[in-house]
Amino acid sequence: MDFTYLLKQSNNFAKLADEPYSKVFGDTLLSYILSLIIPGKFKREELSSYIQMNRTILNELKGDISWSGKNGKGELQGMDRGGNFILLSKQPIPPKDYETKSMSLLKGVGAIPTLYLYTLTEEEYKPKNMDYPKELGHYSFIMQAFLQMFDWLSHESNVEYKNNIFEFVETNKAKIDRLRRSFDYEPTYIAAGSSGATFSVGQHRILKLFKDHSEYQAALAAMGRIFKGHGMGKTEAYIDDVGILGTFYENPVYYYTQEKMIPLRALFINDGDANNYMESILWDIKILFKNNKYILQRLRKMVNHPRILDAVRMIAKRFAASIESSEDEWKVSDVSKSINKHVNIRKDWLNILIEDMIVKYITNRTDLHSGNIGISNRGGGSLIYFDSAYKEDERKNDMIRI
Repeated sequence: MDFTYLLKQSNNFAKLADEPYSKVFGDTLLSYILSLIIPGKFKREELSSYIQMNRTILNELKGDISWSGKNGKGELQGMDRGGNFILLSKQPIPPKDYETKSMSLLKGVGAIPTLYLYTLTEEEYKPKNMDYPKELGHYSFIMQAFLQMFDWLSHESNVEYKNNIFEFVETNKAKIDRLRRSFDYEPTYIAAGSSGATFSVGQHRILKLFKDHSEYQAALAAMGRIFKGHGMGKTEAYIDDVGILGTFYENPVYYYTQEKMIPLRALFINDGDANNYMESILWDIKILFKNNKYILQRLRKMVNHPRILDAVRMIAKRFAASIESSEDEWKVSDVSKSINKHVNIRKDWLNILIEDMIVKYITNRTDLHSGNIGISNRGGGSLIYFDSAYKEDERKNDMIRI
């Protein structure tokens, strides 16, 4: 954390910096709370009193929320592990665009203001100036996804976008209903990207609706490797259904259902050191890939060989041993300890991760940054990639994106 701001707030910066405030709050939350204090009004004792008064809620927040930053109103927003939208605000009234699931109070002390913590259900999420038609009922998740996938929808009138969605649902109702029958509960929004949106549809299962054809091809191939018993299928995030839901204004709408994993970054919310160590390990792996590109290119040519996984495992084991015997060995140990505070992870997680990265690379899926890594319950807790459909441009020097 950058303590420059704290220096401006306190006459005793050294003493303040020595105290473990960041460990109590996490860097993002601490920075946000201090940003609300009028310069020159801050007293270090008030922060200690604030912690004592709100310790129960602060302990609940620690490690459970991934903060994304301030919104346009200056409120701190994020998401918890259950996929709920979290809002921290000075306003005593919750936002109208969400259904409030719970509200907690962080009581102010001195110059530190009182803050209201809202847990809001994304199932009732409504984009600004738009209402989900009640007639959509169980199909409202289609609209949630489409508003992420097709930007132009947000510029249409309510009547136009409603008619567009109704027409898609009516045309493809049989396919959508078949898909819905496999859900344990109604889709609950988790997150969205430029290609589509992801929903929780069961305790151990997610649904993704998206529009990128290369991602569809990658998911289809991965499921094929899994169900045909191909050796490399063991490294894949478990996909049990993939297909085309329908066509929306000549744009195919794809979907897949996949095992639900804990995003690695969610575990490192309040552990910046472990996150940095993980990034360093990924960089070491990238260098190993570059230095051994000729070997990986040979693997690409034998990708359909029945014993390809044996070759992958041999190389992965060698790469892992290289990292574990280097000066970065302690980083692997520290990452293991950090993850094990939350969930159990295999002792050979680095081997498994590198196997997965090699398989992704030789099948032309190279978006291998830490934001795409999840912890799978299969096999005793492995680190594997759940979304890496970006295709490598062989004209570039950077072979993988981390």
